Amino acid sequence: MWRRVVPSPLPRQIFEHRPVKWILEKGAVVIYAGGGGIPTMYDLEEVNALIGVEAVIDKDFCRRNRQARCHRRSGRY
Repeated sequence: MWRRVVPSPLPRQIFEHRPVKWILEKGAVVIYAGGGGIPTMYDLEEVNALIGVEAVIDKDFCRRNRQARCHRRSGRY
C-alpha cells in the first residue's frame, strides 16, 4: 500500500468568513474549519480566481486562524 505525501502549508485565509461571523452574531451554532475543506490558492495567471492544490489542511492551524478572526463569547467560538 502506498501513501501520497503532500505539503501542509500554513493556512493564510478562511474564505467565506464574513457569512460565518454574521451567523454567529445571530446566535446560531456554526461548525467550520473542522477538516474536509478543499485546499486552494489564488491563480497566478487570472485575477481573483481560486484553484485547487495538492495539499492538506491542518485543522489546528485553521482553528488558530479562526480564533484570531472571531470574537470570543463565553469562551466559545
